Amino acid sequence: MNLLDRKVVTIDALDHQGRGIAHIDNFVIFVFNALVGEQVEIEIAKIKKNIVEAKVIKILKASPERIGSVCPYFKECGGCDLLHMSYQNQLFYKENKVKEIMRKFARLENVVESIVPNDNVYGYRNKVTFQVEEKVGFYGKRSHKIIEIDKCFLIPDIMNEYLSILKRAMNFSFVNQIMMRQSEYEQKMMIVFDVTKEFSNSQVPLNELSNVSVLIKREHNYEVLLGDDFLLEKVGDYIFKISPESFFQVNTKQMEKLYQIVLDHSGLSKGEKVLDLYCGTGTIGIYLSKKANDILGIEMNESAIEDAFWNKKQNCIHNINFMCGDTGSVLKEATFQPDLIVVDPPRAGLDELAISEIKRIHAPKVIYVSCDPVTLARDINRLEQDYEVMTIIPVDMFSNTYHVECVCILKYR
Repeated sequence: MNLLDRKVVTIDALDHQGRGIAHIDNFVIFVFNALVGEQVEIEIAKIKKNIVEAKVIKILKASPERIGSVCPYFKECGGCDLLHMSYQNQLFYKENKVKEIMRKFARLENVVESIVPNDNVYGYRNKVTFQVEEKVGFYGKRSHKIIEIDKCFLIPDIMNEYLSILKRAMNFSFVNQIMMRQSEYEQKMMIVFDVTKEFSNSQVPLNELSNVSVLIKREHNYEVLLGDDFLLEKVGDYIFKISPESFFQVNTKQMEKLYQIVLDHSGLSKGEKVLDLYCGTGTIGIYLSKKANDILGIEMNESAIEDAFWNKKQNCIHNINFMCGDTGSVLKEATFQPDLIVVDPPRAGLDELAISEIKRIHAPKVIYVSCDPVTLARDINRLEQDYEVMTIIPVDMFSNTYHVECVCILKYR
């Protein structure tokens, strides 16, 4: 088998990244833009040992579940994975993916609840990063080739409008990336140009940008050209500050559903203590503050901790505090004894020291917010001698992609 080969295959299943799975001889073939039961003609894109990636050239027998993609870039762009699948089938796929991962990697059955759907399957992202190399767009599927786009269906119309303005009015020499963020609460946007030292600020068409903050990022330094260096967003009853590099969930409406699930399963009254690990700007801890007595958030990003203290003051929250540092290292020194531990780690999950310290603290309950079911399953296994999984609630934060968020409730044995 070589890169010039074209084959006809039948799709047996979907993998955890939404790709069709087919088999030829001893090769497992992963096929973009294919659904179970389809017969497709494919072109080989990449070969690695016995694993092959391919793209569909022609659909010979289509699945009845297939729908037409709204996006003309879908076949090439790496931003979306499931636009050829109806939304109900996307939910079915994601829920069953979580069940399969828990069964395969954590030996868990009947713990995964129904997935929480997204009310807005398009236009839901409050943040987007465009790649720039003469043209502006997103990386292609499994490549660093930039696919130029005029419109992305996952971002609000206003972001697409500003993209059009920038493409018409700007010279993109010496620009690496363009990041846009939107606040629904303020009805305001932030645009950050990540540039090289040769970039001239005069390239930015400030006179065509209204109700926008514009920042220039050179290496790790930010310069404000217009407006403020932050946005404000409202989640539930609380206002949160979002700085350029602060982590903030990209789907604001679903974030509120997610945090409400955490609150509903926290079992908190006014007497308990909460440890909020990987707390970012303090969003989850502040959301839980009305039910808890005392909360400690730990985060290693200094900028995020600065925002967390700002958020505490802005929302008049008096029962929460924050510490900056590596999670496991801070826990090793801290004397805080919680009734509930909430963790919302990055995609890589919990490191060994954090796992060890969580076990040592042995809080009655842990709520694990995860953006990767595979690392969640791994960490469940590492905690299983001390903690039993009570339930897992998948939340569709990222419609039209294979990604799925999960809230896992664990109880001390």
